[in-house]
Amino acid sequence: KNSIIINGINSATALVVADTTGGAGYFNNITVQNNSVQLSLYGCFINAAPVTGNGSGTLVTGNDMNTAGANSIRQVGIFAQGTDGITVSNNNIANIVNANAESPRGIWLGNGVSNATVSGNTISDLSLTNTGAFALTGIMLTGSTGTNMNISNNTISNLSNSGTTLSFAGILTFTPNTNITNNTVSGLTQVASAAYWGIVSSGNTSANMSGNTISGLTTAGTGTSSGLNVQGLSTGVNIFGNKISNV
Repeated sequence: KNSIIINGINSATALVVADTTGGAGYFNNITVQNNSVQLSLYGCFINAAPVTGNGSGTLVTGNDMNTAGANSIRQVGIFAQGTDGITVSNNNIANIVNANAESPRGIWLGNGVSNATVSGNTISDLSLTNTGAFALTGIMLTGSTGTNMNISNNTISNLSNSGTTLSFAGILTFTPNTNITNNTVSGLTQVASAAYWGIVSSGNTSANMSGNTISGLTTAGTGTSSGLNVQGLSTGVNIFGNKISNV
């Protein structure tokens, strides 16, 4: 808590919650709060063994990962996998400008995550200039399983993407049982000639997508934009009360 963490190089991660080798660990009630994290590959990397109850009570809140220039975060603001009970809230992630052959993400929840809340975060001014098969995403959930997943009240703005992979979006989830509510996504610019989305959900089940505001999706090339999209084997997804403009 309450620390300024400046890593020595941006090819390694400054703040890691895992076992002693960086592999999947066993832990509960971890709090990462009110820190400034700079000059790091990932701002915060959390790796839990995907066992029921493991990683419960994990809280990542109120951290700044928004330093611009040489001390900026390189690839991912906050990453977690394997946790059963994590809250990522009220973090400020910004100024990731990446020309490398990699896909930057503001917040990324990976395999084995359940009972997760991503809420109140501000993600802005992220840019990928590499023109290869990569893409930038504001908030991304990639786990194929998950229960009680909630993405709410986040603000995502000013994202620019030159990569060609079909994952440029303000919010992108492949995880079932994920509610996406009351988020604001604006100012996405697609430089590449590829489709992109304000909010897109694939393989979702038994979930609500409501109260989101999506605006200002701009295409510099020939890529097509969608404000809100549900695709894949999605069932029982309720879509209502969203506001979409200028896409």
